[in-house]
Amino acid sequence: MSVTAPPIWSATPLTPFALLNLVDTQLEVYSDPSGPAANPGYRQPQTYRTGEALPLVIGSQNAGSIAVRDLLA
Repeated sequence: MSVTAPPIWSATPLTPFALLNLVDTQLEVYSDPSGPAANPGYRQPQTYRTGEALPLVIGSQNAGSIAVRDLLA
């Protein structure tokens, strides 16, 4: 990950969240926050690059996928 998620966010139940990194042309997805901790963080960061697609899940159902290049267009 080229961007460090603000630790304060990982102390909350906000999950997942994504950052569209225009400089590195990638999507950075953060999930599984540690919650309140001495050094809060996300245990499941994942990077999707141009040419890759990320799953689109609504509720617990897979609804397809989204190409990173489409997000950057």
